[in-house]
Amino acid sequence: LEEAGFREENGDVFLASVVMGSLKLAAVGVAIVFVDRAGRRPLLFLSFSVQSAALFLFAWLSVGDSPGYLRLSAICLFVIGFSLGAGPLVYTLPSELLPLRLRGIGVGLAMFLSRLVSSITSVTYLSLTDALGPVGVFSLFGVICLGALLFSATMVPETKGTSLEDIEDAASTVGGSHEYGDPGLGRSPPDSARGPPVYIQTMMESELERSRGFGQSHDGLSIQK
Repeated sequence: LEEAGFREENGDVFLASVVMGSLKLAAVGVAIVFVDRAGRRPLLFLSFSVQSAALFLFAWLSVGDSPGYLRLSAICLFVIGFSLGAGPLVYTLPSELLPLRLRGIGVGLAMFLSRLVSSITSVTYLSLTDALGPVGVFSLFGVICLGALLFSATMVPETKGTSLEDIEDAASTVGGSHEYGDPGLGRSPPDSARGPPVYIQTMMESELERSRGFGQSHDGLSIQK
């Protein structure tokens, strides 16, 4: 904010922080509404696209003596983009994609890595700014967001409308389309085309074996009589 021309002594920083916080809250609300309507992947695409555009815009505005409100607009645009997908979905996708036996430690590890990367970014920002300048730093961050966009398009599966059991069952199958999640997951077939979940199949097989055993014992009693 100080690089954008805002000063703490006259209250500009506080006002700008309130504006960014309000926009972040509104964007998270939009993400909550549309995460199950549009899906996870579209929100990630939109999120990283907006973030990269905002970062490149801020880098371009840093070249000359641009007005402070334009730089603040770029920062607010980045906050909105982050809160639309990359921010909230970091808590959603790991809990959906990881199998049950690894979900607890996996989600914890994902949160740890998220906070670790945020800390590294904060700690190294000033050093990177001194080495590359504001234009270089924000251009670098923009390129990283483009890389995250490419990763989301090629590697992140879509889990909208799919139960955790079906996701775990499909994760063991190689092949499919990105509509349901590939690589790795593949598209979830319709209910009429796929059998019951694995745990239901196990219960059905157990009941069948029990019924067979009961029938055999009953036949033996009849013969003895």
